[in-house]
Amino acid sequence: MIDNGIAREVLDYEQLVNDYNASLAKILRHHQSVGALEIWVPDDDPTKSILNMVEAAEITGLSELFLRVGAQTAAVFDPEAFRKAAALMGTVEIQNEGDALMVSVTEIGGDANRTVRAARSTGDWFASVGEVYRDAVLVAAGKIAHEGPVDVPYGDTRFAADQNGITLAVAVDSRHAITAAAHEGTTLRPDRAVLDTFCALLPGLTIQEASDHSVLQLERQMRSGARPVPGIALPENADPVFSLPKALIRKISETYAAATGYAPGRNTSSPRAAADWIALGRDEKLVRLQRAIDEAASSLGLQADDIRVVEVEMHVKVTVVFREQVEVERKPKILMDVERILRRQLEPTLQLFSIELKDASKLRRL
Repeated sequence: MIDNGIAREVLDYEQLVNDYNASLAKILRHHQSVGALEIWVPDDDPTKSILNMVEAAEITGLSELFLRVGAQTAAVFDPEAFRKAAALMGTVEIQNEGDALMVSVTEIGGDANRTVRAARSTGDWFASVGEVYRDAVLVAAGKIAHEGPVDVPYGDTRFAADQNGITLAVAVDSRHAITAAAHEGTTLRPDRAVLDTFCALLPGLTIQEASDHSVLQLERQMRSGARPVPGIALPENADPVFSLPKALIRKISETYAAATGYAPGRNTSSPRAAADWIALGRDEKLVRLQRAIDEAASSLGLQADDIRVVEVEMHVKVTVVFREQVEVERKPKILMDVERILRRQLEPTLQLFSIELKDASKLRRL
């Protein structure tokens, strides 16, 4: 694409989706828009999906985005809805190219993008978020998937709570379990990112478990690093960004109890691993666990073989060993960091345990 004599990189939307689904990261890294693509996740709704890409571009400091949208996607794309939403972030132009569309968004973020990269370290739109949560907030902000009216399955009932114009809504079945969740009305990016992560976490929890422990799970899931405070990290002392989801889910719990007479008593709930994780064989679980640890090793200051997975029991109990080269004083923190990574990437209920690796040499053990 040539604009004012300047060649513009035009991305093929369908190819990006195919590449994403095939996990062809090497291909995506050839694009100038790599920063946006690394935090973008496609959505089944192409209008929302492309809007998410524009938001990812704004977050990463990309000032313009040019997409060619093929005929099949263009047929279900809503130009007016996209134009209205994307106009809040930049200048939008949509042109017909036969049955296809050329979607251009320029001046993304305006003057804000001149300092967006510095803002990642100094603050800006997520300066209020604690440092240990910023990576998760940044990723979640680029792949909003649970915004809008909640999809209530047949036979379930909708319950909602509102605070300062922000709404959290859930669908609840006859077993008092949440089956779907969605949010609306956020104006601050951190709130939007955290609530969206929260909505992904809620399905499968009972109303009682959601009220009692879901925000604790949310905090642990989004934390990458040491505890934000000495001792036990709770939503009340971890970061103000968790106050909103806690208030909303507690209001929903109270509304549900008043409407249904639900009074479960003492909470003895123990989260169950996801069915797709349980369905995997032991060997496949070991392969996925080891791969995730190896990929995260460099970010933890380790070599790929510094931690080895030796067993997985009852689907969630994971036993690992450290190489002798890993300093003893580093092991507790590394173990917590690895557990958080595995919970985020593979299965939220995983628990890590380490054992000492015995020296195989009889001479060295004398």
